Amino acid sequence: MGKDDFIYKEFNTGEVKIERLPLYTMGDFIKLIEQEQVIAFENSKKSAVELARKLSTHSPIASNITRWIGKIKENVELTPLSKELVKSMEHGIAFHHSDLLPEERRIIEEAFEEGALRVICSTPTLAFGVNKPAKTIIFRSHKRWTQLGNTKIWREGQGEQDVVKISADLF
Repeated sequence: MGKDDFIYKEFNTGEVKIERLPLYTMGDFIKLIEQEQVIAFENSKKSAVELARKLSTHSPIASNITRWIGKIKENVELTPLSKELVKSMEHGIAFHHSDLLPEERRIIEEAFEEGALRVICSTPTLAFGVNKPAKTIIFRSHKRWTQLGNTKIWREGQGEQDVVKISADLF
């Protein structure tokens, strides 16, 4: 077993497996999001927005996002934050945190559920009570989650999610 190996137990089968998650660069992250939907948890609102911005600059324009951007423009007064959200959504990437209006958060969640968004960069608030169809969940910084030593930081497997992947201090 190597330093990049992640041991997990599948929620539905109970089978214990090992998977490798070698995410060292933004390029590795881009390759991952080309293959599957991802939720990346950040420990601050600013970090969530910055990651969405970085990923957007490395991602092509999304073809199936127009409807969702239209919903934001129709239902929400465009603020500087909303404009930044729309800009990242054009690339299939969004951020999600408490400074967004409830309507914006709902649209982001629905777009992700339908597969129009590839990535949500979020604060941990999205983790509470929300079941999203992401195959991969990334905690870019574990510092917020380790105050209690061996306490589990995330429930293994939720609904259709195959595995929870935890990776510290990426790129």
